[in-house]
Amino acid sequence: MTTSPPEADLRLLAGTAFAHCRPGGIALFAPDYTAETFEPGTGGGGSTGPDGRQGSFREHRWDPDPADDWIQVDYEFTLRDADASVQVVRESHRLGAFRRDTWLGLLAAAGFEAELVPPRGPGRQPAHLFAARRPAGSAQGEHDKRSRAGIPGEDGGRI
Repeated sequence: MTTSPPEADLRLLAGTAFAHCRPGGIALFAPDYTAETFEPGTGGGGSTGPDGRQGSFREHRWDPDPADDWIQVDYEFTLRDADASVQVVRESHRLGAFRRDTWLGLLAAAGFEAELVPPRGPGRQPAHLFAARRPAGSAQGEHDKRSRAGIPGEDGGRI
């Protein structure tokens, strides 16, 4: 089975988390977006310090190719020093935006018992929260050794 580069990264993340989680322990994953809920948009913010320094940012989120697992976020940071000098920094980041079933499948393939945790009422909480429990009876075994080493799994993908 061939996986996309971002999916291969997520597979490695899941395997590494499993290797570092104690039997019976829980790992939480809170991605900013899933493929089902991603929407392009803009945002921004900033603040001023007591010494007159200021920092502000703008972001632009978009999906150059809705058929793949990537989204792009472009940032522009404006930094004003106390002496009024200004520096503008621009960055672009490619981020993975995976389907919920991809998250759940890769967490399960790593050895977790995983579920999507539904929102539990009003208030600020992650929009997407995956709880992954390492079974209590799972010992630090061969799977963990392969995960830590980044050795390909049985299907040829990285764990």
